[in-house]
Amino acid sequence: MRPAIRRLAAAAILITVAAISVFGTLTWVWTREMNKPQPFLVRDLPGSGADAQNEGFRKRLKHRFPIGSSEADLAQELQTDGFVQTDWGGATGSPHQAQWRREGFPCMTDARVTWTADGQRRITGIDGLYGYICL
Repeated sequence: MRPAIRRLAAAAILITVAAISVFGTLTWVWTREMNKPQPFLVRDLPGSGADAQNEGFRKRLKHRFPIGSSEADLAQELQTDGFVQTDWGGATGSPHQAQWRREGFPCMTDARVTWTADGQRRITGIDGLYGYICL
């Protein structure tokens, strides 16, 4: 075998191994992310389409945590359900936010909860945003 053909064969093998590794890694990451359990607040939302499901998410959130509910209970349930609070230790009365995200192919799903609380850590306002983007 000529040296040029050997180098070409070695390069082809290296590229094939690299492609298989990249594909395998992406498949593993995607599968792992897509198997991430959905929080109760976003599971089986009614309606079809992002607008209807967003409205269902907001209603479910406000029903589960009405004005006057315990902020500690909200924060605990969100954390247990996989949401990440993005403003730990925020000032009383300032908006707080927690987010849950699932990044998989072909869709990315995002749920956010925003709330305010008074000095007794009672919810004074709460809202949510749910959506997804697919290729």
